[in-house]
Amino acid sequence: MKLSIEIAQISISFVFDKKSVLFYKKIKERYFGFLTDKSQFTVNLYQISEVILRKIYIKREPLIICGEGFIFEQTSPLSGNLFIKENIYFFENFLRIFISQKLMTSGDFLIHSAGIFHKGYSILFPGKSGSGKTTLSTMLCGDFEIMSDEICAVVRKRDVFYLFSTPFWGGFKKPACKNISGKLTGVFFLKKSRDVNLKT
Repeated sequence: MKLSIEIAQISISFVFDKKSVLFYKKIKERYFGFLTDKSQFTVNLYQISEVILRKIYIKREPLIICGEGFIFEQTSPLSGNLFIKENIYFFENFLRIFISQKLMTSGDFLIHSAGIFHKGYSILFPGKSGSGKTTLSTMLCGDFEIMSDEICAVVRKRDVFYLFSTPFWGGFKKPACKNISGKLTGVFFLKKSRDVNLKT
C-alpha cells in the first residue's frame, strides 16, 4: 500500500506494510486534499507498539529525526524508514518536521501563521498562539479561501515569494483541505488587542 502527500511542492510517498491498513485509511482521509501522484522521497513506514516519549532530536547527515512516537532514519538522499506508533498525532508531528527540514535546505520555510487566498494571490498573517489567527480565519471564511489558521509555507521562486496552504490546522473548523498556493502580496503581523487598528 502506498500513498503520496505533497506540501509546498515537496512530495513524499509513504509505503505501508500489510498490518497498517487502518492507519493507511486514516492518513488517506486526513490528507485527502494533499494527495498526489508525484514522488520526490520514499518513506517506508513500520508500525511500532511502544510509545516513544522524547524531545525532538534532528541529526543532519545522514538525516535522523526522533520525536514523540516516531523515529525516522534516512537511508539514501531520496528514501528513508519511519518507525512510528500508529497515531495521526505522531504522524503529523513527523510530517511537520520533515517538511520544515526539506524546505529549509532550499531557503524556504514553514511559519506559524494564518493565510488567505483569493484569485491567485495570498496574504500572510503571522502571530503567536492567542494572537487571533483562528479568529481571523473564521471571520474571513466565505469571502476568501483559508490556507491554514496554524502553519503556512513560504516558498521563493526566483525573486517572487509564494504562500502555500498546508494540512496543518489549529482550532478553525475547516472545510475540505486544499493544496493551493498564490503569490504573496502582503504580510500583516497579528497582535491581540481589544481595539481594531492597522499600522503600516
